[in-house]
Amino acid sequence: MWTWVETIGLRRFSEMLFTGRPFSAKEMYDCNFVNSVVPRAQLEAETLKYAMACSLTRPVDTVAVQKTFLEIYKQYRGEYMGSSLTAMVESLWPYMRHEPGDPQFTADVLDTGVNKMVKDMEQHYPPQWRMSVSGRKRK
Repeated sequence: MWTWVETIGLRRFSEMLFTGRPFSAKEMYDCNFVNSVVPRAQLEAETLKYAMACSLTRPVDTVAVQKTFLEIYKQYRGEYMGSSLTAMVESLWPYMRHEPGDPQFTADVLDTGVNKMVKDMEQHYPPQWRMSVSGRKRK
């Protein structure tokens, strides 16, 4: 959660958190959450391009130093507090009041499967906010 707030900003994250609406690829690009947006047909080629570039950049020692730099920077930005806050929020889940019919990510997933559970949940949102293309077509 902390990383998302730092990446997309407090206002956008708050909107996502409280409405549950998925953001479009363009919106995620505009708020710097993703590096590029390509049509689905080009996704594998784009992923391969990035993977190849990452594998060819530097010797392992250099990559280790780069990763260490990024970890130190994230700690400087307060990521440890973010990790602690996230752990606190997640640990409170069992103590939160759940309405009958609310999806529980345990038995419900085993009984119905994630795909059906997500489709059932997204029916409660306006069509343009649904994650699946087929869900956006359903009224």
